Amino acid sequence: MKKTFAALGLGLGLIASNASFASQTAATTTTTQQAGTSSSTLEQLKASPFKLMVANYLTATRSDANNDISNVKDMFRIQFGYKLTDKDMFTLDNRFLYSKDKGKDADSSYNRIQLAYSRKLLTEKEDGLNLSAGTGFRFLPDTKVRNTVNSPGFAFASLSISKKLGNLELTFNNYVRYGVRTSSALNKQPKSGTMQWGYLGELVQEYSFNDTVSLYLYEMLYTKNKHESGIKASSTLDLEIGSNIKLANNALTINPYIIYEGAMTDKTTGFKKDFLKEPTFGLFVKYSVF
Repeated sequence: MKKTFAALGLGLGLIASNASFASQTAATTTTTQQAGTSSSTLEQLKASPFKLMVANYLTATRSDANNDISNVKDMFRIQFGYKLTDKDMFTLDNRFLYSKDKGKDADSSYNRIQLAYSRKLLTEKEDGLNLSAGTGFRFLPDTKVRNTVNSPGFAFASLSISKKLGNLELTFNNYVRYGVRTSSALNKQPKSGTMQWGYLGELVQEYSFNDTVSLYLYEMLYTKNKHESGIKASSTLDLEIGSNIKLANNALTINPYIIYEGAMTDKTTGFKKDFLKEPTFGLFVKYSVF
């Protein structure tokens, strides 16, 4: 009789064990299938004309007066894209900004919405250099931002040229923007309704040590017509030194850098003597989801 109960107990134990094993196997299979489905969906999106990129810019500016951090900014960016062809693309760019000046309250804003179209005109493989052009419109949804620049937004056009010379790549970017000036309570302008414009020229020299790490030197010249004068232009030159680190099959880019804003202006002859004393330290991280 004891043997009978023992056998029965052993049989029930085996059944329970098998049921537990089957349940665990089913759960593992379901999880694996879900992971496989997610991976398959992501691969399909990567192969589709739809694109998604997220990025974050974090900067801290040091003040020469007390050798302390005078300003901190954090900008989050999310960009949606659609490739019409291998050469044509539409993008919708959204940026959200947090800014904190020392001794003042923090400020946050929905900084910009930008719709743009770009086209590759030449490629280095076929034509010996890369040439692309674009156009679009940037809208400033935040009232404080609009009041600061006296404009609800502006249209722009761009032209970019780049050429590789071994491990060295040279890039020249040009941007022209134009819009209508509006008066605001913050900056009252007698010439409301006049055109305001700006030109941005960028020179980049980037040296790649391998497929992952590169160093670059960046010069940015910005010219715009002054708010108070309406026509007369002012210019500034910024210098930037940084590194690009590309990971995850180039989907992830980590970019630490130092920028010296206003290293040269139209009010100085050559570089300002103290431009090295107020650097801005930055970290840019970008991830191409698909």
